[in-house]
Amino acid sequence: MFSFDWVMGALTPFDGVQAAIQPNRETFRAVGYSLLTNLAEKQLRNEQPAIIDCVTRMPVFERWQQLAQQYKSDLRVIECIVSDEAIHRSRIEGRVRAIPGWRELKWEYVAQARAEFEPLDTKKLVLDAVEPFTDNLARVREYLGVSA
Repeated sequence: MFSFDWVMGALTPFDGVQAAIQPNRETFRAVGYSLLTNLAEKQLRNEQPAIIDCVTRMPVFERWQQLAQQYKSDLRVIECIVSDEAIHRSRIEGRVRAIPGWRELKWEYVAQARAEFEPLDTKKLVLDAVEPFTDNLARVREYLGVSA
């Protein structure tokens, strides 16, 4: 599994890299998506699954579709939401991810991201994190065709 935040956190010790990517959000995202794409391609090349954990946008998703086709692999999208804003906020404010070199999430950033979020227009499974974990897990297994 590859996570955007963990991959980008690995770049924080490099001042030159930070100076190049931090001023522009689009450049920052492009670097992260490029790293994730290369990691996913390595997995697919080795005929292994790749799980990518991030908020993505359509151009990146289209590139991942091409990769899946190239390596004759399925591409499945699972969109995770939290329908109750108060629950979402309490989870963000109560969580410590401790990603080396990376900042902890602040609710203000998440609230802004929620307001700007554009869901992918593709076949996907949407999970609501306010639902019981066991119910969501059963839905994921069904969506992926994996037995319990």
